[in-house]
Amino acid sequence: MKVTHTNNRRMIIFSALCILYLLVIFFVGQTGMVLDAFTYYFLHIGQELTYLAMLWYVISILQFAHEPISIQTPFSILLGLELVYFLISYTNLRGTLNLSMGVVMSIVFIYATINAFRVKNKELRNSFRVLGIAFSFTILLKFSLGFFVISPHGPLPSRYLSLFDEIPLLAILYLIIQTGKLLKEETQSVNEPS
Repeated sequence: MKVTHTNNRRMIIFSALCILYLLVIFFVGQTGMVLDAFTYYFLHIGQELTYLAMLWYVISILQFAHEPISIQTPFSILLGLELVYFLISYTNLRGTLNLSMGVVMSIVFIYATINAFRVKNKELRNSFRVLGIAFSFTILLKFSLGFFVISPHGPLPSRYLSLFDEIPLLAILYLIIQTGKLLKEETQSVNEPS
């Protein structure tokens, strides 16, 4: 997807709707509402496809910013792994690959975090750093939840794991907004008379 004013506005709206959509899914799950299989899979497919589209646009932003392939690669790997994980989730292999995919995804998230700090574009550097911090913060939160003492009388910490997935999405939304500002500045500088 090419980074243009129109596409950027569409992605801002799309990202905001995605974040709202994930919040709705989270709160539906918290209410204990039992969904039929069709509704569950429909919501799951929508959630994954919106996340994949946002990652794809992050890669497009990196290409727009003329970042080297070495910085784009971890985000492409992350997109590919998310797609593979999404496809595996509908097969019988999910149970056997779930732990190993989680470890591989964590490693790739760390790889993407490191490369988010290597972005050289002056206008987008801080936005990518926020994304890198969001990735590492999410990984640390999910990892540390495994060490919490679980009380049989209180809510399980794992109930909130899906809510932590909002953190990188908010960072991606911030990145898209900053890209829109950069596009606006470039358009104004081109349109100014010399």
